[in-house]
Amino acid sequence: MIGNNIHENGFGVYLEDMSGEEDYEVALLMSGNMICENETGIFVEYVHLDQGIPGIVIMDNAVMDNGVGLTLQYANVVSNDLIQVIGNNFSGNQMYGVQVLDNIGYTAPGQESSLAPVDPDFILQAQWNWWGDPTGPEYMGYGGDGDVITGSVAFDPWIEKLVISPKDSSGFQGKARTFTATLLDSDGRIVRANPAFL
Repeated sequence: MIGNNIHENGFGVYLEDMSGEEDYEVALLMSGNMICENETGIFVEYVHLDQGIPGIVIMDNAVMDNGVGLTLQYANVVSNDLIQVIGNNFSGNQMYGVQVLDNIGYTAPGQESSLAPVDPDFILQAQWNWWGDPTGPEYMGYGGDGDVITGSVAFDPWIEKLVISPKDSSGFQGKARTFTATLLDSDGRIVRANPAFL
């Protein structure tokens, strides 16, 4: 799902009963979308991903001015790295930028009810996102001034600032000039594209 403009809906994107297929590099790639002014920007539920099955990558999207930016609910995921939320702009979302709801007791669609509940150690990988403020998100005791996140979410480091160089634009009138834009994370490191996602 690439390059869409989705706005003013109940759910901007609603994904249900996601299972990875071995023939694909990812079960879902969402990239380059504008998802704005919805009640919930992205809602993902009933995800079942096993080892060796490609995962879900949500990257480089503008998820702004929704009630909730991203909700993940009922995930049966055997490895934290099977769902990646990276390089997105979560800002201006009224309740939460990202929320991961309790997964206790979830059984994957089509599975016997004896299937073990989701591993309580599952943590949504949501590093290197912009949260609407250089101080990062507001999260259970971490006092950032950006969008609120809740549930099991790894968010550190986050995108902290954009540095434009050269800063001086004098003498620019009528001449072509090259500028360099560099994203820095909360640890002061340059944010680079992950080759796995290119």
